[in-house]
Amino acid sequence: MNEKKVNIFGFQIDNIRMAEAIPKINGFIKDRLPHHVITANSLMLNAAMNNNRLKEVFHRSHLVVPDSIGLLLAGKILGQPLAERVPGIDLMYQLFALCQKERYSIYLLGAKLGVAAQAAENIRQQFPGLNIAGTHHGYFADLEKDLVIKEISSLKLDILFVGLNIPRQELWIDQHLNSLGVPVIIGVGGSFDVISGRIKRAPTAMQKSGLEWLWRTIIEPWRIKRIILLPVFLWNVFRQKYQAQREKVLKQKQAQRAKRGTKF
Repeated sequence: MNEKKVNIFGFQIDNIRMAEAIPKINGFIKDRLPHHVITANSLMLNAAMNNNRLKEVFHRSHLVVPDSIGLLLAGKILGQPLAERVPGIDLMYQLFALCQKERYSIYLLGAKLGVAAQAAENIRQQFPGLNIAGTHHGYFADLEKDLVIKEISSLKLDILFVGLNIPRQELWIDQHLNSLGVPVIIGVGGSFDVISGRIKRAPTAMQKSGLEWLWRTIIEPWRIKRIILLPVFLWNVFRQKYQAQREKVLKQKQAQRAKRGTKF
């Protein structure tokens, strides 16, 4: 197994720190070839296990960072510890700083009407001179899709941040990755809501302890429907661990039988 990857349910999660992710993504930008970056969490892996299209997207992606504390816990249980959590929203802010410095251009696509635009205003205040080439809400119909793609592809962007729901977000990026012609496209979920100020981010202590999911559930109770799926994720993690241990024992027994067979 590649020591820079952690296998969870057959999905390869990059064992990468934030300090390593930024130069890697910068390298993607300089390559000028389309790259799909996934900010993965527990619920996304749950969904991918039961969605063949999403599963294929994971396998085709170019970088999968561990966004949630659940993935870190899974890595420990499986004996494949991840170096650190790389929250999608923190990754965004690090990339804003990179784009400000390197004069890269970005675009925000997703969330409700007006949210991405407000997020862009807040970003400009914090990162003066950052080239935000445009924004668009995420509630576009199929008839608008071609216009959105045409606009984005015409801007010659460096990074496209896409904030849609799962699995629509990753499927949409994968489907249009080549036609958009953007070197780096990153799915960022509900980050625009936080950056715009529409949703308050969890207190720092909860961020550091990996409890942002709990904070979001408190302020958005409808998310409880997602949270109750977390035990399913843990069950699958322990099932993977059991299967791995069982396979290890079987291989040891086979090796012992083969060794005994050579004595006669």
